[in-house]
Amino acid sequence: DPELVLKEAFRVLKPQGMIFILLTNESAWYKKLFFAYNRDRKRKIDCSDHNFFFAAREVEKMLQKAGFNDIVIRSYDFFRAPISLET
Repeated sequence: DPELVLKEAFRVLKPQGMIFILLTNESAWYKKLFFAYNRDRKRKIDCSDHNFFFAAREVEKMLQKAGFNDIVIRSYDFFRAPISLET
């Protein structure tokens, strides 16, 4: 339960503490460009240890709901070609 995890993180952090979250942005431009590939990737890859796919704005809303403020989101785009092209 991602929301429960964030609430607990907020509870145990010291005042002025920080939390860093790194994720692959599901709203990235290259995923929109290769929509079919991205959709198939989710179906084919065993995601048993990554059950959730979030966009940055979704994470921001969950952080706010958990009580965090002064939220800073930084996005670093990189281009990842479909695996068939990379190899």
